[in-house]
Amino acid sequence: MDIGVVLEWEYAPSESLEQCVALRTPDFDLEIDSGKAVAMLDPTTYEGNPHLKDVIAGEVQSRLRAAQMHTHQPFQLAGPTVTYVQDDGKERCLLDVACSTHIVVSDRVDIQVLDADGKVVRDTKLERITDKAALGTLIAKHQSDVTLQAMLNSLDTALRDQDDELVHLYEIREALASRFSSERNARQTVGVGAKDWSRMGRLCNEEPLRQGRHRGRKVASVRDATDAELGEARSIATTMVRGYIAYLERDSA
Repeated sequence: MDIGVVLEWEYAPSESLEQCVALRTPDFDLEIDSGKAVAMLDPTTYEGNPHLKDVIAGEVQSRLRAAQMHTHQPFQLAGPTVTYVQDDGKERCLLDVACSTHIVVSDRVDIQVLDADGKVVRDTKLERITDKAALGTLIAKHQSDVTLQAMLNSLDTALRDQDDELVHLYEIREALASRFSSERNARQTVGVGAKDWSRMGRLCNEEPLRQGRHRGRKVASVRDATDAELGEARSIATTMVRGYIAYLERDSA
């Protein structure tokens, strides 16, 4: 007789979240840490709700997407494996589905600022971990919002399809303009300044960049975007996504 079900995903980079995320709900318990996400639930609950697995996967993916907004790296998520635990201690393990992508890992330097008494007045690692946790919770909360999912998908695709990165980042601006019927309304609602809004358009549309949208118009002078230009575009795109999440929170309140 089955007395429990365990769903397990693996993700990379394993240090993406930098801390354990633990969720307790009426339907499942979930822990995400060190490259693994493990959910425990009752067999009756699992068998009676065919969409529950997708709900849990959404919770895991939301946390990884929050981390992605800090790292600007693609992530790998594979699974779940489904293990039925029986009352005699035996287990039945099934491989469900798997999806994976390449991984890019970069070094990060953190800073602690101390006052004259040695007290920490700023810790960039702690700030980042706290923001990832809060952002992941909000993304999970609003994962049914079509516009938010489109923007997050575009951000993720941009980091995986680097030859067309600016094409996909521009989709985030387009999604906002469509959602709020005009660029002006979109800018004002999500709190993106006209300068940054225009700069995103210039990088993606006007500069002769191979990663951009209209590179075919200036074949003779086309060049690769610099790291600074790509970093600027990613930063503006992330600000747009954050601004839209803040809007969703205001609207839900």
